[in-house]
Amino acid sequence: MIEKELPIKVTFSDDVKRPKKIQQHIKRIHLYGPAKAFPEQLNLIADEIAEGGVLTVDDLTLPKDFEVTDRRDSDPIVTVEKPKKEKRGRREEYDD
Repeated sequence: MIEKELPIKVTFSDDVKRPKKIQQHIKRIHLYGPAKAFPEQLNLIADEIAEGGVLTVDDLTLPKDFEVTDRRDSDPIVTVEKPKKEKRGRREEYDD
């Protein structure tokens, strides 16, 4: 068993519109696990927050027998701002 730092890649499925404003707070994370089973990177599919929200360390899918050693489960990895609603125009005239 060893500890190693891995990059986190945030992705969206092809059928999900990629948000304009994405903030990735954590780009690398320390994992502890079997030396022979370490992946090159961790992929975090963020489809569920495409319309706004936060994914945390707890949302990462880790390989079997691995654990995060340098972060808490509630630490945010990525944040997507909710799209702002379009402002409605003012009605100049009213129909009676």
